[in-house]
Amino acid sequence: DADNCSAIVINPSASKTVTINGVSYSLVNQSSDRTSVVLYNYNSVSGETSFWGSYVDVHGKTDNIAYNVVVSGAYNNCYGGELDDKLTAKGWVVSLHGKSGNDTLIQNSYWAKTYGGKGDDTIIANKNGSYIYGEAGNDTITINVETSNEIDGGTGDDTYNINASCAPKDTDGNNVYNIDADNCNITGGMGNDTFYVNGNNNTVNGAGGDDYFVINSKGSNTIDGATGDNYYVDNSDGNATLVNVVSDPNSGMLQFSSIGEEKSFIIDGKKYTVKNSTTLGTSQAANSLKYSYNATTGKITVDGSNFTITSDDSACNLAVKGDNNLVYGSKYADTIIVESGSNNKIYGLNGDDNLILNSADNSVLGGDGNDTITVNAASGKEINGEDGNDIININCNNNSNIIAGDGNDRLNINGSNNVVDAGNGNNNITISESNNTVTAADGSNDIRVTGSSNNVTAGSGNNKIGISGDDNTLNVDKAVGEINILGSSNEVTVNNGANKTIIQGNHNTYISLNGEKNVSVKGSNNEINTGSSSDAFNISGDNNHITSTGGDNNVTISGNANIYEGGSAKDTIRVNSGNSNNIDGGAGNNTLYDKGINTIYTNVRRIITSPFETDLKIDIGSGDDKFIHITIDFSTIGFTVDLSTAKSALESLEAIDDMLKTVSEQLLNIGSTINRLESVAEAQALKLNNLISFRSTMQDADIAEESSNYIRYQILQQASSTLLASSRNLKAQNVLGLLSNIS
Repeated sequence: DADNCSAIVINPSASKTVTINGVSYSLVNQSSDRTSVVLYNYNSVSGETSFWGSYVDVHGKTDNIAYNVVVSGAYNNCYGGELDDKLTAKGWVVSLHGKSGNDTLIQNSYWAKTYGGKGDDTIIANKNGSYIYGEAGNDTITINVETSNEIDGGTGDDTYNINASCAPKDTDGNNVYNIDADNCNITGGMGNDTFYVNGNNNTVNGAGGDDYFVINSKGSNTIDGATGDNYYVDNSDGNATLVNVVSDPNSGMLQFSSIGEEKSFIIDGKKYTVKNSTTLGTSQAANSLKYSYNATTGKITVDGSNFTITSDDSACNLAVKGDNNLVYGSKYADTIIVESGSNNKIYGLNGDDNLILNSADNSVLGGDGNDTITVNAASGKEINGEDGNDIININCNNNSNIIAGDGNDRLNINGSNNVVDAGNGNNNITISESNNTVTAADGSNDIRVTGSSNNVTAGSGNNKIGISGDDNTLNVDKAVGEINILGSSNEVTVNNGANKTIIQGNHNTYISLNGEKNVSVKGSNNEINTGSSSDAFNISGDNNHITSTGGDNNVTISGNANIYEGGSAKDTIRVNSGNSNNIDGGAGNNTLYDKGINTIYTNVRRIITSPFETDLKIDIGSGDDKFIHITIDFSTIGFTVDLSTAKSALESLEAIDDMLKTVSEQLLNIGSTINRLESVAEAQALKLNNLISFRSTMQDADIAEESSNYIRYQILQQASSTLLASSRNLKAQNVLGLLSNIS
């Protein structure tokens, strides 16, 4: 998921701390001469935090957290914490360290080491060349691929599920070995070990202790009990080579001669009653049932068909082989396993029972109590948790009648083509495979779909939804809280409920007609249809189509080529960026704030959120090009703060930083403008002072003196004019007198 992915660079021999979804991790570069680049992301549906890199140690740093971490790449180490962690390795030589807690460690990298640490750990090796060290605790170790490297459960009573050739050596504890592979060489320790041999050509050495061997394979296996009082039960054709073992003295056989006949046996103080009759098949008058007892594990194995088996008033630990059997537990916490055969029906009755189906076409009814039902083989028959808060694990395909019953149940669907009725209650449903059909009635369900092509229906209640798979169909009557759609081509319909929906995948269809919603679309080519409530949309992807029939919606768009169609109410649409978005506000009084490019719009009042600009003419009489130009942009369109998750909080802080930067830039702009205006104001103030000085000079003049001077100037002017005129007349008379004398 690129939208939710980040990267960090770590210098040689250095370390850095990252916080993801509120959880801190220390990343240490093992190399002294190379820089490491680590990618990381958080999957809100699966709850996994993933890291990719090389030569990096990943340490959980937050207290009281159960980590769910996937580390991929090469030559990495991943360290858990104090609680029950789930750590998964992928790639090449990625080692896992569970430390404390009852951890689940899944080794999917080649030639890597896995260390369980303290606690009762579950370790699964799926790639070649694994080294397994269970260390302290009662660990369960599953080997699914061939390896010749060291496998040691460490201290504690460990269980080995061996599905490929390997050679485990465990010298401590009373261990159980389930051998479903060929060509294994297995050596026990000093404890009282139990070996179930189902493969061929295996060599099994009990070493010390009082060991117990159950031989179910018809192949040529070699069994050596070594020292101790060792017993065996041979369910094969007698081809095994047996050394230092004797037949189980606690085993026996019940012989029946008539239908309805009852017999019983007592082992470890517990009485079991067997009736030669069943409603599941055809009863036989001449019939027999074999039984055996493993004193180390406390398990009683019964082998026969067409029987009804009940226990007295005590908890039972029973393994069933055969067909058409009715098996009843007690009112206590029972463990009943169907190891082989079909058409058996198990009744857990009361108590918190552990009911396991390892063969096909069998039925389980949990009864009262908080039961755990594990289905490892397909069945078309009823599998029903009934009352209580049950856990149902479906680890196979093609089950057609699985019913959780009432109660707050947990359903882990790890197979395909199953039909599951979750019933009423606040259920937790996880679907990791494909083509399952799951129906939940009323109740607040937590539904997580990581597989593909599943069909899920849920009723009313505060349901929560997370989808990271593709091509799933979900129809929920009511949902609240957060809906995460990380996959693609899913169809999600929510009839009611206020919720926050995040769509990061592509080509999804999301319909929610009632209830206020906050919808964030980060993917592309999605179809979103909402009803008459007032919703909020934040569209950062491309080519999405949003339709709303009503409500005062608040829409923010920053992607490209998105289409928004509003309804009859008052919508506010903000196009902060992007190209060629198409806006139809609908019938209401709608407003569009447009900062995009080539935005197409109709039925909206468009406001262009351009910066404020103006020209100030200060110096009157100056040229036409003498202006002070001012530009101020205070736009905060689309600015929101979301502190609900660590990622959104980080994004909000980055947005705040951007806004502070914008404010700083505008303050500089305003300061520059103020300086220019102050300069002009100083010049105008100087001119004003000159004018005031001139006026003061005029006001302070002596009016009387100036008037006298004015009159004097007027008299002198008049006298000058009179003298000039007299002078002219005198000159004329003198000339005439001279002329007369001449004549």
